[in-house]
Amino acid sequence: FSTMGFTNLVCLMTKVIYNFKITVFIHEAGIIRDQLSYYHFEFFKRNIYRFFCRYADGIIFPAQAVKEDFENYIQTEPYKNRVIPTPSDLRYIDLKLLKGDPFNGHHLRTDKNAIVSMGRLEKIKGFDLGIKAFSKLREDMPCYYWILGQGPEEQNLRNLAKALGVAEDIIFLGF
Repeated sequence: FSTMGFTNLVCLMTKVIYNFKITVFIHEAGIIRDQLSYYHFEFFKRNIYRFFCRYADGIIFPAQAVKEDFENYIQTEPYKNRVIPTPSDLRYIDLKLLKGDPFNGHHLRTDKNAIVSMGRLEKIKGFDLGIKAFSKLREDMPCYYWILGQGPEEQNLRNLAKALGVAEDIIFLGF
């Protein structure tokens, strides 16, 4: 069971090249079209994925949209593909909020709804789009935006939030 794009390919290549009789499931969590176009040689990588993914015994996705993008772009056999959402312990989160316990050093306010995003703070993840959407949404609905994650784009995202005038309602919660 492999969970990262490059590692997924290495596992599948190893199975094929060495003719291993093993079961390989891979997990693809991102929009593959964006991931492959972010780097050079998109056409080459797309065809490598297309060739080796047919040897996967199953491909798991966290959401229907991710699965559909993968099937359309890589053209895999849909019967191998399954959506298994990423689990979240919402009761644990609710208890922490009700008790007022700090989360990574932040006392989270619950007087308004909260929108939560989680992931590596990298350009490819689109957190800038989330902040822009939040700035529009906040005009119609009082809410907070909690961002869980860390990465090289954090300062740029903080600057964007300031520029849009929404920094006071966006909390960067870290890893």
